[in-house]
Amino acid sequence: MIKIDVGNPTVVARNIYQEGCRLLADGDYPAAIVTFSKALIIYPRNAIYYYKRAIAFQESGDLGNAIMDYSSAIKYFPDDVYSYSNRGLLYATIEEYEKAFNDFKIAIRIDPHEKKTYHYRALTFTHLGEDALALLDYTKAIELDGGDADIFYNRGLLYSDMGEHENAIDDFSKTIEVNNGDTDAYLRRAELYKKVGQQKQARADFDTAKGLMANKKTQPDLLEQLPS
Repeated sequence: MIKIDVGNPTVVARNIYQEGCRLLADGDYPAAIVTFSKALIIYPRNAIYYYKRAIAFQESGDLGNAIMDYSSAIKYFPDDVYSYSNRGLLYATIEEYEKAFNDFKIAIRIDPHEKKTYHYRALTFTHLGEDALALLDYTKAIELDGGDADIFYNRGLLYSDMGEHENAIDDFSKTIEVNNGDTDAYLRRAELYKKVGQQKQARADFDTAKGLMANKKTQPDLLEQLPS
């Protein structure tokens, strides 16, 4: 059992919460979970603490506990659009699609301008092969926030799978505009350039991707797969 000494509960809980956020940002998810749990001992009805611990559980791969914590966050703050969106994505991940779409529906009703919900629902539609519906949601998410590289990248993947190479190239280009260190976007665009006969552009993207991976000193298997 976790035990803590409480002086001024508000100050102590706030300090513990801030430490949990730091650990979460550093990627130390087990420690973050323990730390947010300490804060919840002091304030067991705090929706934010449950939400943050849910993220830590989610990032550590413990989807069951993440779903429970998002549910607790919603219990104590029924208008928490982010908990609904995140829980919806987790329900989709474990193939509980009816629950997922219900969460997305509620999230959109709470805040129809939150791009994350449309993005997550688009990912779910994509997984189910509902390409037209997925495109609508990706496009809506981009209308709400044209500076999110992940949304452009995922829509690019969908266009690529649909054989719409030029649209896919455009989206991977926009991904790179937002995040010019995205190795995957360069590789995806390079493959598409090859398919449409733009060998010079493909070569340039492969070279850029190779340089990025070499600088990061990661993914040597991918480096070996790049053309010399």
